[in-house]
Amino acid sequence: VAEDGEYKFATMLEEIPKGTRKLVRLQGANILIFWYRNELYAIENRSPAEGAFNQGFEQARFTQNYGILCPSTETEFNMKTGEVMTWLPNNAVLRLLTPPCPPLEVFPVKVEQGEVRVAVPDGGERAYFDGGATSSFERNNVFGIEPRMYLEDGTYIDDDGVTQSQLDPGII
Repeated sequence: VAEDGEYKFATMLEEIPKGTRKLVRLQGANILIFWYRNELYAIENRSPAEGAFNQGFEQARFTQNYGILCPSTETEFNMKTGEVMTWLPNNAVLRLLTPPCPPLEVFPVKVEQGEVRVAVPDGGERAYFDGGATSSFERNNVFGIEPRMYLEDGTYIDDDGVTQSQLDPGII
């Protein structure tokens, strides 16, 4: 769960009827606000279980035990704590080869005078990537690590995209 920051206005309560979800942007984060069992929840709208492509939780399914499922991997996250409850349930090989992803970010939410307010940790505007090739900004996402590209003639492309001279096999 994200540490309490200052509660910031997210939306009016009447804009989120029960049974609906609303996406808001606060301090650079895309936050999904929704109802579950007559309580409002606020989570980051980016599944830590997904790699470069990320469709968010706007169409995600809920479980009976306060879980929300990643739409593409079906990894189950606890919507109260963000912890991974079930890691990659439909892919036994990948589940064995990769450690569980980081927890989902969960934000404290409260309603005051008809306003839905979300506590986003302080620290100013943060870099936030919502899908695409740069979504692994935290560099701990195994799906976002790109291996070095070697060409048939023995040259390789370095991290800056520049073709370098042939490699000496004795050095490798």
